[in-house]
Amino acid sequence: MIKEESKISFTQDILKEVSNDLNIPEEKVKIVYNSMISYLEFLTTKTDTVSIFIPSLGTMYVKLGYILRRIQELSRKKGDKNYLEIFKAKKNKIDAYLKELIDNKYPKKSRHSQKSTIALFSYTDGKSIDEIEEIQNSK
Repeated sequence: MIKEESKISFTQDILKEVSNDLNIPEEKVKIVYNSMISYLEFLTTKTDTVSIFIPSLGTMYVKLGYILRRIQELSRKKGDKNYLEIFKAKKNKIDAYLKELIDNKYPKKSRHSQKSTIALFSYTDGKSIDEIEEIQNSK
């Protein structure tokens, strides 16, 4: 379990807690965790996916600045150009989305401008982020 002084949850502590709560061997929880991390890594590096929805956590969006930097870095390097093509496809997807957004083809509210889950009053029960952290650390 977590030492009281640190109040930081490490991956191993979280895996132990999930294992105890669900009465599942810790090895199985670790296998599922590692497979989820590997799948997210695959989606972000080997496909042209620009947003990933993770239930109960929210949506991860790729940043255009990151894509532009990676394209510059990869175009200067010699060797395999597969990653360069993937990042160019991601850039094209984001450019097309932004163009349609500017042309008002999408509604005024888009997922890119939506508040995060933690900012929603109904989700946080009106508590500030500091109050939520205090509740989490007191358990």
